[in-house]
Amino acid sequence: MINKFFLILLLLSWIGAQAQSSKKLKTSVKPPALSSITEKNLRDDLIAQAGPHFRGRDGGTIDELKAAMWTARRMQEEGFEPAGDDGTFFNSFHSCDIAFHHPAVFVLETKL
Repeated sequence: MINKFFLILLLLSWIGAQAQSSKKLKTSVKPPALSSITEKNLRDDLIAQAGPHFRGRDGGTIDELKAAMWTARRMQEEGFEPAGDDGTFFNSFHSCDIAFHHPAVFVLETKL
């Protein structure tokens, strides 16, 4: 009886060890293109998009369009295939714009 218990315990331990080693194997495999991404590339792209050339990239402005075109060009340079509307990198969608044309006024009253 005790021998069967130890045999089952040994078998469960072995199965657990195999499961752990397969998890480690899966997480240690990196896609081949991942090694081509460098900190300098990421920093350069971030600085380019955050720079004054795109002036904040507000939606519906020419600055947003410039940023989108820049991103599409970078994706094409990196070998991405267009998957957007009509074979482009872009997808059209409708959105609404809410703008406040008058400054908001807040009044704080205290009663003593």
